[in-house]
Amino acid sequence: MHLLNITNLDYILMTILFGLIVAISYSFRRKNSGSSDYLMIEKHRLNGFVGYFSGASVGLIEFLVLTSYGAYLGLPALCLFIPVFLFSILVYDQLLSRKNYFEPITLAKVSSYNSRFIFGCYALFLLLASGVAIAIMVTLLKSLLGWEFANSTLSMMGLIAICLLVGGVISVVYNQILVTIVTTALVLLVLVLSYQALGASEFVNNLHAVALSNQLVADKFTKLNLLSINSDLWLLLLASGVFILLNPLYFVKLKQAQQIYPVKKSAGRFWQLLILSMMILLGVFALATPNTQPQLDGQKIITQQTRLEDGSVGYIVKAISSDTPSQQRGIIPLQLDNDNQVTSLDSSQSVFDFSSAGLVMVKHALPYAFVSLFIIALLFYKTISEMISFITIIAIRGFYTPYYNKTKEDLENLWAARVFLFMFMVLAISIGLVLYKFFDLYYMFGLLLMLGLPILLNLIGLRSNWCVDLAAYLFILFVLLCNNVSGVPHLFGVISLPSLWGMIKFSALIISGGYVVFFGITRLLQRGRAND
Repeated sequence: MHLLNITNLDYILMTILFGLIVAISYSFRRKNSGSSDYLMIEKHRLNGFVGYFSGASVGLIEFLVLTSYGAYLGLPALCLFIPVFLFSILVYDQLLSRKNYFEPITLAKVSSYNSRFIFGCYALFLLLASGVAIAIMVTLLKSLLGWEFANSTLSMMGLIAICLLVGGVISVVYNQILVTIVTTALVLLVLVLSYQALGASEFVNNLHAVALSNQLVADKFTKLNLLSINSDLWLLLLASGVFILLNPLYFVKLKQAQQIYPVKKSAGRFWQLLILSMMILLGVFALATPNTQPQLDGQKIITQQTRLEDGSVGYIVKAISSDTPSQQRGIIPLQLDNDNQVTSLDSSQSVFDFSSAGLVMVKHALPYAFVSLFIIALLFYKTISEMISFITIIAIRGFYTPYYNKTKEDLENLWAARVFLFMFMVLAISIGLVLYKFFDLYYMFGLLLMLGLPILLNLIGLRSNWCVDLAAYLFILFVLLCNNVSGVPHLFGVISLPSLWGMIKFSALIISGGYVVFFGITRLLQRGRAND
């Protein structure tokens, strides 16, 4: 028994959606006569509306992180996210835009060795993020439909490869408008239906009931406790900057926009804030929606995720003893362990699959397979197409054109761009397969945060020598290999840390502190030389 039962109508609707995406890409086939056009660097000029509102789209990684966050923390997640998002667009957007750090790539003038090193790291980071997105997509489709890795990957990646090879980067930008409109409409519809089913008072009462059933204070999921998050606030602010790195084409769009109006930029960011907030609310509604199950004599009925006999992931209904208080969190299913078995028959251990909360809520409100498939396919397309496109821009404009194109012919750059694009997609699939087989989603998210931090610190102005960047990544590698954290992969148990979150905090503190100290020392030395 799978969560979704796909019908012929769902296949027809998915075919129409894929056909629309391909048609948009095909319409740009004659506008990519050279590599600059293909990579959207020079001649293509975007309307301000297109540039900003395509930038409002979000990807699959953000969807999973935010819905998980809302399901885990409740309404405080939304209260905390809004100021963090405003901080990120007020600080990181301004710093990244003013520094013009992306301009050397677009002009193919990356002459500094430090810049080449950090852009190479950025390309590898995006390649890893692409693998994470593939692992997420496969996990979701495995749970929803029982599809294996090959079926999920070939269908989705084949669509993206056709669109990129035919339409180039400019087609990605226009398709992102489609992604933004459709996903916003579907998520908003789910929230409206969920709210109508509960109502404001019952919504809050259910959150209180869930907290009490989990032996927590009643307002745990309705009231933000600033004292409990003060020690982690700095890391959340850094994490918001790292997630900006997952949308690299945004700054290329700003450069290509014909008319830069603050009103249009603010409207685009407001739309993005609205979409991200709705994704958090999906997780909150999954937490608040009661898991109504019939009561038997001395028993209760629970729904659990499990590995079925045919190897697929599905859900079973099981009666268990009701002597212990139920700690079910809404309609969030229990987590599978490393052996793909249910972690516990009773939810008293509070091991829940928060990552599936968003799609479980979507299916609960709109039990049509195409709705969930639309959301997964569109968000996955946005993530992979944008990352692979920017990796190709870095490879061609940052390295191949200035250093390896001996003939200086643009046609060679154009064909090289297509070859690199296909190669990066194959590498992303390989990375996604490894991540899917051996690592869980929360470890992948932590990996992205740790590996993206040195890049973020460089791009916002704390530039340093490439040796410092190399030392930062060697330190991260040391922590990953030598940590002694329960449930986290490692080779040598040298560094004892309480949890995965503790490992991330420790690494982020050392890395950010090291960059700040090195930056301060460099500035003092420069002032001393100037005074001399």
